[in-house]
Amino acid sequence: NEGVVSRGDEKEIRAQRAAATPGLYVIDTTRIEYGYPASSQQTANALRKVSYPDSASTDGLFIVTDYYLGGKVRQMGKSLNPTPYVDFEGPCIQFFANGKKKSIINYDDGRQLGEATYYYPSSGIYAIKEYQEYGNVYLKKCVDSAGHIIADNGKGHWIDYDPGMERITMQGDIDNGKPQGKWNGRVNEI
Repeated sequence: NEGVVSRGDEKEIRAQRAAATPGLYVIDTTRIEYGYPASSQQTANALRKVSYPDSASTDGLFIVTDYYLGGKVRQMGKSLNPTPYVDFEGPCIQFFANGKKKSIINYDDGRQLGEATYYYPSSGIYAIKEYQEYGNVYLKKCVDSAGHIIADNGKGHWIDYDPGMERITMQGDIDNGKPQGKWNGRVNEI
């Protein structure tokens, strides 16, 4: 399952966090989009730089910047810890390989919480979701690729894309921010 960490992995993660210092890590974003350490340099598709908190900052959070292998910024945010297994805190901004903004997602103690805005590779807004307690997601607004609002205030039609925004994976109607009726496509089709 995507995003599920086994007990063995969890123990390894805790041990790495206890011994970690800021540094440069190779990561793999194919399993989980915000990235996990790659098993080798050959399987890495991004680099993660974790830096000490800014001396002017009062939040004490570590600065995280991920880079595509070509050198462009992939993701920027702050983490509660200095490991490659980041626990984001506050806003995290992701970018497409073309340098345009992909998303702005808010985190609280490593969990998505609050409003998140997603963009098309051409820069227009694609969707706004609200991540709530206990993993609930309110589908707030969806805009088609032509710029037409197709769902607003949790009501209308919703389209889900693959992470690269290249093809539609699912679509269907929503009401009160939740899927309704029959949806076309496949979960985890990508």
